[in-house]
Amino acid sequence: SGYTYDYLQQIAQYTGWDYEYVHVEGDLNEQLTMLLDMVANGEVDIIGAMNYSDQLAEQYDFAINAYGSAHTALFASNENEDLSFTNIYTKDKLRAAFNGPSPKTRAAVQTFCDMNGIELEAVTYESADEFLKALESGDVDVLTGVDINLIGGAHVVATLTQTPFYFAATKGSPDVVAALNEAIVQTRK
Repeated sequence: SGYTYDYLQQIAQYTGWDYEYVHVEGDLNEQLTMLLDMVANGEVDIIGAMNYSDQLAEQYDFAINAYGSAHTALFASNENEDLSFTNIYTKDKLRAAFNGPSPKTRAAVQTFCDMNGIELEAVTYESADEFLKALESGDVDVLTGVDINLIGGAHVVATLTQTPFYFAATKGSPDVVAALNEAIVQTRK
């Protein structure tokens, strides 16, 4: 379930496609790596919620049209009553967790902090589990994430840059990408 699932159901009305959803084991990073490999190898036809980059376009075919957008967001623990959407701007210092190297996210958070006179202390975690535990334990004030991917036990305290997301397909799949493009256009009518 979720936005991409619902969107795929909607475009199936235009493509006539039936879907077989693929689930893989592991933490979020492991799942994403496996699924991207499966798309690259042609074991899976399409994957959603992809950010476009020239580097990724060398490995996958992308729909031309985005099917949604998300905002980089800062999430605070629901236990932290001192940090909210209205008072984050009054903080002097913010300790933020990043899941792996994420230069675009880090730049967006740094810009937000600079614009609001907040000193940023960035902490990088290599696994999704460590990343989430850092917020639960209070080691960090906020997690970085995407506003459409809610984090259990946390709430959004700031939304930053907006980024479109796309469907990507196995490289060399012009028919699949053409059908996706047409269906996305049709859903907007």
